[in-house]
Order: sequence, then C-alpha cells, then structure tokens
Amino acid sequence: MDNYTARMSINAACNSLDQIWIESGVSEDAVSSHIQVMIPGETACFCCATPLAIVEDNEADIKREGVCAASLPTTMGITAGFMAQNTLKFLLEFGELAYCLSYNARLDFFNNYRIMPNPECKDRECVERQKEKAKIEGVVKKLENKKLREKEEKNKKKEIHEQNQWGIELVQDRDEEKNQEQGKNEISEEERKNESLDDLMNKLKGL
Repeated sequence: MDNYTARMSINAACNSLDQIWIESGVSEDAVSSHIQVMIPGETACFCCATPLAIVEDNEADIKREGVCAASLPTTMGITAGFMAQNTLKFLLEFGELAYCLSYNARLDFFNNYRIMPNPECKDRECVERQKEKAKIEGVVKKLENKKLREKEEKNKKKEIHEQNQWGIELVQDRDEEKNQEQGKNEISEEERKNESLDDLMNKLKGL
C-alpha cells in the first residue's frame, strides 16, 4: 500500500476484528523509514496519531504541489527486511518485538519505542478495543511478563554458577556408596566376641 486511504481502510477493519497488523512507510526523500505494529487497544492505531493529524480524512491535503516521493530500493529493501524479521519474532516468540522502529539512513540511526493508543481516537472501534484490553492481560502485557520471567531465570542461573563457570558438580562414587552401605550392615569380629548369642540373634532379625 502506498496511500493513506488504503491504510485507513485496513486500520478500521483490523480494529473492528481485533486483528494485529504491521504497517511500514518510507519518507519522501527515501532515506528514512519506519515499521509499526498495530495491536488494537494496546498500541496506537493508524488513526490515533499522525498522519491522521495531517490527513484529516482527506488524502489530497497531504499532497504538496511539485513534490514527488523518491524511491530508493536499498531503503525499501532494508525496511521490508525489518518488517519480515519483526513478523517472525512475533509469530515464533523470540527476541524483543519492535513496536515502532524508525530508521534514518543518513545517520544510520534507529529508534524503537511504543506509541500508546489515543483515548480520544476518532475510530470508535479503537476506543472500544482499549476498554476491552484494559480488563484483560493483552498481547503487550504477556510479552512483558515473558521478558521478566526470562530475566529472572537468567539471574537464577547466574547466581548458581557465579563461582562455577562450567556448572561442575562433585558427586560421590557409586562403589564408595555401595561399600559404605555394606559396612553399615556388617558386624565386626570384635563386636561378635563381646555380644551374647541373644544380642546377635536380635541384630540378625533386624537386618
């Protein structure tokens, strides 16, 4: 999609169906871009923030006279790669999800942040999703909790093996354990001499 009307239509449909989708775009000079994950009710939808503030429901308003958006294959290829990688991270549940990742090719600068949904969004379905997600553990909360659990597990392992880099444990030899067990059950000659027949019989019964 290369126009706001199509994005707004998909945004409205996804808000209505509570469907997650990922949007991306490249700047007019083609040297910066962004990708954004839209989670209805949990992150800003396409209607929550810009470009709606610029568009105001009329795509013609943002078309500046004499301006033709540039097309740079490298920027578009990089952006498509970010988008595909982010999709895989979300579907396969690995790494850290980029909610809104912006890229400036001139400076090789990246910025990753999450835009919160607008409580006064003009899309009624977005507002409804926000009310619903406020009562449950949504996608964002689940991802945050998973990240905390992984961090706790990592800290536990670090505490256990802080002084033992390879996790080496000393265990008792099996033959030694067996000999010790047999020694407990054996009666020495000295003990036999000092014990009466009745004592010996009682010990034998107890074996």
